[in-house]
Amino acid sequence: RMSEEHSKVKCGRPEYKTYAEEGKMEQEVLRRETESETKPSEVSRWELMSANGLKLLASGMILLNVIAICTAGQAIPSGFRIFGEMTGPLFAFLAAESFYHTSNKFKLLRRLFFANTMVGFGFLLLGNYSSYSTEAIMSNNYFGMNFVIGMYAWAFECLREGMRKQSVKKILIGLLLGIAPLMNLILFLLAMDRGLDTGGGIALGFFAMLISVIPSVITVIGGPHLILLGLLFYLCRKNRSIPLGILLIVSALLGVLGASIQAFAGFASVPIMLYNGKRGRDWRP
Repeated sequence: RMSEEHSKVKCGRPEYKTYAEEGKMEQEVLRRETESETKPSEVSRWELMSANGLKLLASGMILLNVIAICTAGQAIPSGFRIFGEMTGPLFAFLAAESFYHTSNKFKLLRRLFFANTMVGFGFLLLGNYSSYSTEAIMSNNYFGMNFVIGMYAWAFECLREGMRKQSVKKILIGLLLGIAPLMNLILFLLAMDRGLDTGGGIALGFFAMLISVIPSVITVIGGPHLILLGLLFYLCRKNRSIPLGILLIVSALLGVLGASIQAFAGFASVPIMLYNGKRGRDWRP
């Protein structure tokens, strides 16, 4: 009788899992992976800064840079220009970290796209109706760069999953995500090749203008080199020394070639090395 009751209890559990149970299991696996990743950083006393701490630091650097540009114009002190050069690599690193840890990639990209569009059009209108220049704000709009880094990180994930599962759909989605930030540039080049005075060239140019709201690799602040750096931060999460080493080498080369201000971008590696892998206090406002 005891063995019969034991078998009933054992076999009485449903063999299938509900969506809620599967969701809880996925959250538990993600929590364990996060704890395992952050466990070494908890031991180190030098890794002091959370993700939100780095965001506040980068935002403070932007604020100092904007104030200096607005007050000093072209004669901006070199110290403030150094802050501006350090901001790009910091946001490239934060974009990679944010996209890795987010549970909804589409929602994050949608927010970045909305922020980039609002800043762009908003300050464009202010520039037309105000006597003050908005160049200081526009030259520090990193939402577009973060959006493009997220697009390429998502494209990489789709291509990897598609190759692993042999899914043609995933592979096509990954290719489309990778082409999207280049689409307006491709269409403009085709329009120039056909000649804008012809009907086909005008149509291609008009279509390129329609999709120009999508941040492009060429037009975003930071350009292709910061996008590539952000993608390296995403691919080398377990070994950040690789992208940090590349950043330091490139900065040193710029210093040797005479671009002394751009060379200070390598100082962004200091707060990145102090990153502890944690989200930190929620500073949503």
